[in-house]
Amino acid sequence: MAGHLSLEVAKTVMEVGDVAWAAVECCHHDSTPLPLSTEERRDFDAEALPSDNERLRLLLEKNLNLLHQISCSPALLHNCPSDLHDCIMSAISSENFLDELKRH
Repeated sequence: MAGHLSLEVAKTVMEVGDVAWAAVECCHHDSTPLPLSTEERRDFDAEALPSDNERLRLLLEKNLNLLHQISCSPALLHNCPSDLHDCIMSAISSENFLDELKRH
């Protein structure tokens, strides 16, 4: 059960990253006024960003509650390595972390 919930949280984080990336690209396009191709306009809908943000905010709130429930589970204490936080922090602090995210 905890593994499934963790996977849902990870999927949400990836969705948030996708929306954030789209927002950054939108700002980039706004600062350099190059005409977007028809395909780019079709693929990117700036008007959808607020509704995507609201949907993701609600999903993150739901996932935060799930994470809280998971963290209260006694089974989790026995299954998690003691250095989990350190492993996560070293992974996201590595220089190639953003490059890996961009590739996926």
